[in-house]
Amino acid sequence: MPLNPYPMINIIGAGPIGSYTAYLLAKAGENVRIFEEHSTIGSPVQCTGLVTSSINNIIKLEKNLILNKIKKARIYNGKNFFETGISDIVIDRRKFDQSLADKAIKAGCEIFLNHKFVGIKNKKLVIKNLKINKNKKIDFENDPLIGADGPNSLVRTFIDKKNKINHWVGVQARARLNTGGGIFEVCLDKSPGFFGWVVPENEGIVRIGLATRKDPNRNFQRLLESKGLKKKDIIELQGGLIPIYNQNLTVQKGNIYLVGDAAAHVKATTGGGIIPGLVAADCLAESVLNSKDYNKLLNRRLNLNLKAHLKLRNVLNNFSNSDANYLISLCNQKKIKKILGKTNRDHPIKLLLSLAVREPRFFFFLKNVLK
Repeated sequence: MPLNPYPMINIIGAGPIGSYTAYLLAKAGENVRIFEEHSTIGSPVQCTGLVTSSINNIIKLEKNLILNKIKKARIYNGKNFFETGISDIVIDRRKFDQSLADKAIKAGCEIFLNHKFVGIKNKKLVIKNLKINKNKKIDFENDPLIGADGPNSLVRTFIDKKNKINHWVGVQARARLNTGGGIFEVCLDKSPGFFGWVVPENEGIVRIGLATRKDPNRNFQRLLESKGLKKKDIIELQGGLIPIYNQNLTVQKGNIYLVGDAAAHVKATTGGGIIPGLVAADCLAESVLNSKDYNKLLNRRLNLNLKAHLKLRNVLNNFSNSDANYLISLCNQKKIKKILGKTNRDHPIKLLLSLAVREPRFFFFLKNVLK
């Protein structure tokens, strides 16, 4: 039990990061509750569900959450491409979210579905019960409030109105496409400022999509056409905003905290937010439980990598078509493929250092990330 447990810790949002934060706090003996505006945890899906195998260093994935294991990535720029070995996992996002919520509940957390956070008034949380369309006010003056309420976080507006979060618009479909099920494809030429993807759930179903800040629907149609997909092949359309990391964002003010997408804890190279969000949740729980500085913990464990991801994304966004082809030619070397297949890409500085040691021409990327 904590030495001085809070009367109640309120978390807004029962996505994976909100639920994991709740689990860590409730397991330590804190009183925790989550308010979630949707009626079902895990819906709507707004994610590829592709994670590196390093997630198992944070939380061990149960077998029923794993849809596929990816052993190879193929990166295209038009007709040019290279392949490399990887060790990635495709998870069932609905089940994954629900499993973390279940862990939080078993640890003692209460979850209120159909309850939407609508603001703070007179030092009280204002929560709307969407089923009966009625607000209730909750005293939280001396208790932590945690915003895990996604890219358009309302909690964030009560911490930092000055620094804005920019977003990519992600558009994705689950579609019938026979790819063999073992290769994750990245299409560099199908999405300005980001990339398109084809992630196989199994041999016959893929998650195909892209993220961009310009004309997402038109670019998405181009991607579908490039794979020969028609309307009849689409099983389900998905989509959402992907926040772009902002190192100037305030993530704590007094007893109000941000975590996950609400804090833009997202890798700008790939748009992945699950692993950074889980790391941030661990930092936040340690901060709340042991009265440690949340920002210092984030700086020690997460922010340096997120800054490096952002700088690398900015370098890639300034590439010409010939630059992209040059990068592919560098990566097509056997010695480089070996490093790409073995080094955790959640840590871009370590990856670039390893690449630069073997191939000095990668110092161009490294110096731009480190400056």
